[in-house]
Amino acid sequence: MTKKLISWLAFTMAFCLLLLSCVHDEIYTASDPASKEYHSKSLWKEDATFIKNVMKIYSEHESAIRKTDGNPVWDYAMSMGKYDETFMAVPIVKNDKVINTLVCGRFGKKVYFRYENSEMNNDFFQDIMFGKYSRYNTEPKENSSVNHKGIICTTQSVSMWYPNSETNPDAGGHWETSYYNNCYSFQDYANPGWENGGYDYGGSNGGGSTDPNSQQSEDPCQKTKSIINNPQVKASIDDLKTKSTGTLENAYKFKADGTPSNLIVGNAHTVNFGDKTGYQGGYHNHTTGIPMLAPADIEQLLQFALAQGNYGNSSAAYVGMVAPNDVHYIIQFNGNYDDALVTFSQQDLDEFKIKYQEINEIMLLDSQYSIDHIKLNTNGIEILFFDILKKMGLYGKVNLQRIDKSGVIKNINLDQNNQSISTDC
Repeated sequence: MTKKLISWLAFTMAFCLLLLSCVHDEIYTASDPASKEYHSKSLWKEDATFIKNVMKIYSEHESAIRKTDGNPVWDYAMSMGKYDETFMAVPIVKNDKVINTLVCGRFGKKVYFRYENSEMNNDFFQDIMFGKYSRYNTEPKENSSVNHKGIICTTQSVSMWYPNSETNPDAGGHWETSYYNNCYSFQDYANPGWENGGYDYGGSNGGGSTDPNSQQSEDPCQKTKSIINNPQVKASIDDLKTKSTGTLENAYKFKADGTPSNLIVGNAHTVNFGDKTGYQGGYHNHTTGIPMLAPADIEQLLQFALAQGNYGNSSAAYVGMVAPNDVHYIIQFNGNYDDALVTFSQQDLDEFKIKYQEINEIMLLDSQYSIDHIKLNTNGIEILFFDILKKMGLYGKVNLQRIDKSGVIKNINLDQNNQSISTDC
């Protein structure tokens, strides 16, 4: 009997050791920076392409990048709502505790690493990964803000429900919120803090997401096709076309995946898109007046470009306009983040508006630009747009396209005689 008992205890102990070994292996694999597999456990959709590429760079240069104990847990990496292979943050874990966070930013074709040493950011990841009550409920949120002096702050937050009593489910509970915050300037990579950097980045031709929802192609034709063919965007544009026969200007903002904002209602001659945070571009309608994008629309395009942040793709910004008689134009920002930093005061915009109207009145006198001297023809309104664009100092930084009734996209430019010319996409 004693021998049987000893044999059973030995078997039980061996089984427990085997089980413990399996658990240890699972934990180690999840934290192993050299792990070949990436399976996101984030509460948000992440830029998997960028994260996987950064994992590879880290694996190849770990001895130079690593500045602290612990391992990066890639499955919990965050790209902060960006899908253009530009930014990510990953928690550094040691003994089931987040001890640091490592961020990686791409500037051009180089990537840079930086340890944040932020207690708040560590707590954020700690709650998500090891929070005792995170299984009850989560409410992820994200937002980012742009400072026009070149500072961008991006914040991610998660709220978790904590019961007031672990033994009494009727005792109620409370929410506690943790935040991840990151601020940087558009020239941050040149400043101290990015201790590790200059690593070559292959990615998608040196950057540019393979995410099907991303609109990062530098071809203006492809960018516009991806915008107007998106079912959600198309439905909103069709709604604005219907409203162009009304009396008020209306607008929609769109996220990178085409998700529209609520309808924005303006007044008889203007509509403001408002806060651009989280949105890539927008569309609005005209009901009367000049059927072309005006100085205020160009200024809002710059705001959309800035809202992408330096880690984003400023050239993804766009503003579209529809008007009666099947008029449909879209402008895209064609510069970099620095180009969008130009600012116009309200007095500047008022003066541009006056010049815009004055040029319109002068062109109406010329039959080659006007329709019975009452309205400008297509050639006239397009020349008018480029003229005001030059006066704003943005010529060459903004693309103009016209979409005809059948959906054909035309790139609009000026020839050497300052006349409007169009080429089909």
